[in-house]
Parts: sequence; C-alpha cells; structure tokens
Amino acid sequence: MASCSRIFLFILTLGLELADLVLDWDFYYEVHKTDVVGNNIKWSILAFAILGTILFLSTLVAKFFGICNSDDDDQDEENGTCAVTLSWMTLLFEDLPQIILALIVAFQTKDLLAPVQIAKADYGILEPIIQITIHSYRYWKLRKNYYYDNETQMRCKIFEIIGSVILIILSIILLVDLVTDH
Repeated sequence: MASCSRIFLFILTLGLELADLVLDWDFYYEVHKTDVVGNNIKWSILAFAILGTILFLSTLVAKFFGICNSDDDDQDEENGTCAVTLSWMTLLFEDLPQIILALIVAFQTKDLLAPVQIAKADYGILEPIIQITIHSYRYWKLRKNYYYDNETQMRCKIFEIIGSVILIILSIILLVDLVTDH
C-alpha cells in the first residue's frame, strides 16, 4: 500500500501538470485569436501544446501504475527510468519551449494578449520551485543511501534542478517584461 506522502506527491504533481496543460491550451487559444503573432509562432505553440498533452497522459499513466504497482514505500517510482525520461522530456521539449514561445510573443507585442500570459509566467516560477524542493529532497535521500549505487539517479536530480532554475529565470524575465510593458 502506498504511503500518504507518496499519494500526496502523486496528487500534487498531477495537479501541477494539469494546471500546466490548461495554461498551455489557454495560451494557444488566446494567441490563435489574435493577428499580432505570426502563423509560425501560432503553429509552434499548438505543436508544443499537443506534445504537452501527450506527455501529460504518458506521465499520468506512468505515475498511476508506479503508485499502484509499488508495495515498498522505499521504492520511489519517481526514480524509475520511465518517470525520469518523461520528466526530462517534459522539461526539455515542453516546459522550456513553451516559456521561450511566451517570451517571443511578449517581445513581439507591447500589448498584453491575455491574463494567461501572466499566469504562465507565475506558474513558470512556482512549479519549478516546488520541483526543486522535491528533487532536492530526493537527492538528499539518495545521498544518504550508501549501500545502493545511485550515482545516475543523483545526476538526474541535479539535471532536473538545473533545468528548473533555467525555467525560473526565463519565467522571471517573462513576468518582468509583461509587467513593465503593460
């Protein structure tokens, strides 16, 4: 049976991923209905929203089966190859490109297209802070376990922390641009 902390983390990460998915599609909707942004940017935002949906569904399945199939509370489904790969893919191929596209849209127009732009920037700061906290705790937990070869997992956590910091920096740039120009 899964522990309460694992179920809480499952629900928290699911909620964060769902919020990201909704913001991605809302951003696409707002950008699509304006002529301020070129078609290439619109198509790119759509493509990354679709990719984000696929990654969300894949993550949901991986997390659900990871929680349901693990009876050992010490076995962390977040450290499995599938979960780590999906996390990296989401960070590199969905989160970072989406925030870069949001920056491009913000730099192309001085008019605020929608409140979703500010929500994406705020989310791009809040969600990585939560992820950094979770990854730091898991890294600390891996360092404590001397009897288990976990160098690869520790490197994965460091990579995810660095990616999250980059995401925070880009989101702060976006938020500052949106707030100062509007």
